[in-house]
Amino acid sequence: MNYKCAECGASFTKEAGLHIHVNKHGGIATYYQRNFPNRDRLDGSLIDFNNPQQYKGECFNSLVNRNKFLKGCSTKEGKEVILHELKADKERYKFSFLPSQNYFITKKRAGLITCERFFESAENLAKELKVEYFYNQPLPEGFWDVSKEDLDKIEIHVDTREQKPFDFKNQLINKLDCGDYCAGGDFYSSTFIDRKSINDFKGTFGVGFERFKKEVERTKSFNSFLFVVVEGTFAEIIRQNLQFKYQTNLSFAFSNVRKLCLTYPETIQFVFCKDKEDAKDITQRILYFGKQMHRCDLQFYLDKKYVG
Repeated sequence: MNYKCAECGASFTKEAGLHIHVNKHGGIATYYQRNFPNRDRLDGSLIDFNNPQQYKGECFNSLVNRNKFLKGCSTKEGKEVILHELKADKERYKFSFLPSQNYFITKKRAGLITCERFFESAENLAKELKVEYFYNQPLPEGFWDVSKEDLDKIEIHVDTREQKPFDFKNQLINKLDCGDYCAGGDFYSSTFIDRKSINDFKGTFGVGFERFKKEVERTKSFNSFLFVVVEGTFAEIIRQNLQFKYQTNLSFAFSNVRKLCLTYPETIQFVFCKDKEDAKDITQRILYFGKQMHRCDLQFYLDKKYVG
């Protein structure tokens, strides 16, 4: 493939060669913004430049601008910007299926709830994007209606290494091959829960990511499914992080969440809950319904219930 400089016509066999060359023309950011202007669809400002793929794929400089634009635009305009960004992501990350809600939120894209306003359904969005509609199972009927009494009947096995476990009425302590919790008896379904406090989440998906990735590989080898249930919302994780003098690089942590979701959709999902009590309740409901949850985008339904 031939890469030609838009300013002087010099040709290069590799894009990297072009990018070194354009330092003569004011640097890579100046080169792209001057020759290939891409502007924020709301305020018309040039898109901030990090790298060529990001620059070409973005439609907004901030989440605030994206939300304002999508709130007041036409259906046609909304579809255009959503598809522009997702097609760029598809090319960059090589995904062949519509990612889950958590991908959209951590990537600061329009969430699937917003996408539904323009495409009527996630399935329609997948069709227009020409990818598989992977999370094609709805929330199981009665998911929110199962009584506390019935949830407490589940025999829940707690891993011996769990430091601050949930307190379940019918629990047994055992060494588990995956995660921190699984159901026993008639409710066993190769579905496991890995509980994460906010601090656990920041550590695991920051410096501890490679070790956790091996755990996901192990879960996959057992033909099992792992739900990572976090005791806090995105907003709360960000809020708490800002209170520390030495802050975790949350962009890196959320990027690692996306990597796992895109690489192992048949093995892992993330669920960000309101707090520890909410996480305990969600854990019981996941284990109650088991395999029915594996291809159900639970975060999407949680966000619909709590945010709307």
